[in-house]
Amino acid sequence: MKLTTLDSGFNTSKRVMRVTALAAMLACAPAFGATVLRTLAYHQLTEFTNNGVVANNHSLVISSDGHRIAFARPYYGTPSRSNLIYSVNFDGTGLNLVDIYPVFDTYPKVDINADGSRILSTDGYGLARLVNADGSNPHQVIQVNGGYPDFRLSPDGTQVFFSNDRNFGTTPDTGTREPGLYVVNADGTGLREIGGLTSFALFFGLTTAQMIPDGYFYGWNGGTPFGLSGDGSKLVCYLWTPTNGYRLLGLSMAGTGLHELPLAPTPIWTFNKVGLNGDGSKVFYYFGYAPCCSSGEELGVFNWDGTGRRVLLSNYSTNQSSGGYGVATDIIQLSGDGSKLLFGDTSYLFNTDGSGRLELGWSARFAANNVLQWGFYRGVMDSNATHFAYLTPAGANDGGHLQIGTAELNPASLGLAPIITGASASPPYITTNGPSPVFAFHPAPTDGLVSGGGAQAGILLNGIADPATWQGSSLHDDGANGDAVKGDEIYSDNSGYYFSTPGIGPRTVRYKAELLGVDGNYHATAIDVAPFFVVGQAPTNPPPAIISITPTNALPGSQVTIVGTGFDPNATNNVILFGNAPAQVISVNPAGTELVVVVPPGLPAGTVPVTVSSVGQSSGSSTFGVPDLNAGSLVLNLLAGLDIYGTVGLTYRIDYLSDVTNTNSWTALTNVTLPASPYFWVDLSSTNQPKRFYRSVRVP
Repeated sequence: MKLTTLDSGFNTSKRVMRVTALAAMLACAPAFGATVLRTLAYHQLTEFTNNGVVANNHSLVISSDGHRIAFARPYYGTPSRSNLIYSVNFDGTGLNLVDIYPVFDTYPKVDINADGSRILSTDGYGLARLVNADGSNPHQVIQVNGGYPDFRLSPDGTQVFFSNDRNFGTTPDTGTREPGLYVVNADGTGLREIGGLTSFALFFGLTTAQMIPDGYFYGWNGGTPFGLSGDGSKLVCYLWTPTNGYRLLGLSMAGTGLHELPLAPTPIWTFNKVGLNGDGSKVFYYFGYAPCCSSGEELGVFNWDGTGRRVLLSNYSTNQSSGGYGVATDIIQLSGDGSKLLFGDTSYLFNTDGSGRLELGWSARFAANNVLQWGFYRGVMDSNATHFAYLTPAGANDGGHLQIGTAELNPASLGLAPIITGASASPPYITTNGPSPVFAFHPAPTDGLVSGGGAQAGILLNGIADPATWQGSSLHDDGANGDAVKGDEIYSDNSGYYFSTPGIGPRTVRYKAELLGVDGNYHATAIDVAPFFVVGQAPTNPPPAIISITPTNALPGSQVTIVGTGFDPNATNNVILFGNAPAQVISVNPAGTELVVVVPPGLPAGTVPVTVSSVGQSSGSSTFGVPDLNAGSLVLNLLAGLDIYGTVGLTYRIDYLSDVTNTNSWTALTNVTLPASPYFWVDLSSTNQPKRFYRSVRVP
């Protein structure tokens, strides 16, 4: 529970409840073992024997609630080319061909509304059709004649939004229209302009002729030039201006509130895609530096008002920004709350606060390390960033036909995917020039494991495949190369190696088991396990030990101090786990005896074990309390707090005053290095103090 108090125009001051009745209980536990950080379950849904058009740019989408997937399979059939539109439930049931119609070429797209009940499809040449997910009521919404339109379905499925790059007509005929953003009802009525050439030229102080010297908006030609918020209230778009290159604009569905989100001090010459999160508070962009297709791309996010720009990938070299038919045009999404961004062709799931990313595929680097016999390609996700769908040719075993696969993060059930138990690395480190440890696990069932790649172990650095490139390991149960006993169903290997010398520090080990299920489809499970380290030499010092944690209980997002011995003086080389949740390290003292960390978000109320690992060794566990704010029987004290908005990694000074009418009486309280933005900081010294008003000031 948070009780808001007057902020007097400064930063928001809040009151939160702190439990004071919990006591510290330090346990002398055995040496800390492997902890599963997360689980990913993968399933092949379809088993097409006819590949349709042999092209990897097939379009697929997933509903916001994660329950239904829609996808297009262009097919060169007889007597004409056809666009096949399918619907399937996330669990693989209900596969249904819901619409079919002739197409001129192979570039159709699909979209789906929030609850998955309606599916929009286009032929790439101006035709937009709508059909219910059960196949009923297939019909044409509109035919746009001229230009390159791009279409979106409203969250409630009642409207279709589109952009066009030049003057166009429609079927049925509604007259000639200027380039811009439009919306039409699902039955084809009510076509209206939201923003177009005239209003955009006025906004930039240009004439319409200056905006389109070659007769069309370059900004609408290729890529996916606009995005729609999940609630259907806001739009974001990019367009071309001859003097300053591409510009990024936001506006309401009514066409009001037009404003620019500044991209760069120098012109942007190629643009790929933009989009919004659920309520339109967060915007993503993906553009290419000049010259086109040779200087890398940039992926980043903004707040809706144009503040808070954060670059997530810079100088990323994919050569994918060159147009609407490039392979990266349909694969970037924000989660509903804007905290996650999926860059689907890489399978990277970013934290938009800049704190990291997670590779959802087994490994995007080497074919031997892929799930479902290939990679995580053109991925899409639901609003919670837990359910994902992607394209996967299921490999040579079924002729390489393009199939639909799903992935689920921390699923309630693995379904037909195998259970992984007993995952271990012995020792839990590798030296920069030493032999591989023995990686081992037990996949259940073991029957049906894919030959040669059904059991594997890989190494991740900061959530993605280690750039030094771990080679292997394919685990086996043959009594060789580190496997102790043949036929005991424990799969092991010690023959892996780094392709180049890795950097010293913590890693995560990903174990994967993949099998051909009784349904004839491929299913796989991957788990990420910590701690694991790359070290310069085998450790000889005693393992880390925790002496105390202060405070002994605190809310997620709070800073706590861990006192002990054997911590690495390099903050990033320490792994602190609260249960199975890694904590961000703010600082460590030079003696390696004091760590300041952030209590991880999302921890349940109650007690959790805390461990510290460094240089290939782990401490015993100590107990930490997470308050239950709904427990009325606990003794509660009021504490004040502050929401800090800033740049992750920078230091901010917290000042306070008690008299809001005297703004010259600020008192410096403490410094905070921002672990996330926004970050809720709690003033542990505010108990029984007069009301305090806070501000945060960036420390130069």
